Amino acid sequence: MDHGHGHDHEVVLRQDGETDEEFQWRKEHAEMHIKHRGHDVMHAEMFLIFLFVLAVAQIILVVWKQRHFKSYQVVTTVGLWFIPFAVSLSKGYWRFIFTWLAFTAMSGYIYSAANQQQISGRTPSI
Repeated sequence: MDHGHGHDHEVVLRQDGETDEEFQWRKEHAEMHIKHRGHDVMHAEMFLIFLFVLAVAQIILVVWKQRHFKSYQVVTTVGLWFIPFAVSLSKGYWRFIFTWLAFTAMSGYIYSAANQQQISGRTPSI
């Protein structure tokens, strides 16, 4: 009887012509199946929880967008701009980081030039 302590054992017999390495692999594979017995139910529960959280999050986003459009726009825009940079920084994708910095600098220049009181003739049109 299994009490969840890993005392459940299955006898693995050596097959004819099987090498030590093959036998060891089959033995470890059988032990892994015993150790993880019942995890399929846990994975199904985790998947259902994931679907539920995904649906609730989607509803929250739709309600937020309907009731507070301006803050929704600001947060999602900043997220779309900053999250790829943060992920690239953590992964060390230097080519993307430099491209992102150049794009941000150019966009910032165009934005500041377009928001001046008198737009000069040198300001690029968008």
